[in-house]
Amino acid sequence: MGFLTFTSVTWIALANAKPEAGYSRDSITMIVAPVGVGIIGAVAYHFLWTIAMYLTGAFSGFIFAVFICCWRSDLLIVNLIGRYAFLGGMALLFAIALYFAHRPIMLFATSFVGAYAVMFGIDCLARVGFIAGPEALLNRNPRHIIEYRVGTFVYVLLAMVLVLFLLSFIWQFLFNAAYEFGLHVAAAVKGKQAHEEFHEHQSREPHHDDPPAAASVAAVNDDHHSHHTHT
Repeated sequence: MGFLTFTSVTWIALANAKPEAGYSRDSITMIVAPVGVGIIGAVAYHFLWTIAMYLTGAFSGFIFAVFICCWRSDLLIVNLIGRYAFLGGMALLFAIALYFAHRPIMLFATSFVGAYAVMFGIDCLARVGFIAGPEALLNRNPRHIIEYRVGTFVYVLLAMVLVLFLLSFIWQFLFNAAYEFGLHVAAAVKGKQAHEEFHEHQSREPHHDDPPAAASVAAVNDDHHSHHTHT
């Protein structure tokens, strides 16, 4: 998520700031620079994970807003101010929602962003026009003319984002059922994952239906005494 977030932000900044003559070694710059910054972002997310989770929520809200806008050729919201207010508002909303419901938002974030990235990568090869949507939405450089048309193949890829997202969400919900996510910092500070501490705590607590230890020992001694008596 750190890689995708920093790569996307870097690409958007470079595309909007690109001069008329382009950058020196333009094609390399537009790939290498975002990837390099993305790697730095991934490392930063690993060490600053408490902050990174909120940024992950914000990025997923931003991508979700981009996805919604791309269902129409006019990008759904024609007014530029309203359009960017929608993008920023969704990012802020998801970051705030993560504080109150961190588990479902984190599952949504990883599932939806992953599904969108897969379809984005497919269109890098298929070239049916899916990529033109976010480009037209986010690249406001007056030197770039980007035409976005929502045709049949674009609708298919948009629908496949939803299908893959649902499959991923269900899989992650089941696979991570025993895991808590990073807001539980107490266990992590002690060098344990939260779910590990939970299971250790459960194993230490006596169950209500279990007999006390002393009673168990007494029962064993009674059986032993009875065995000798009969013998």
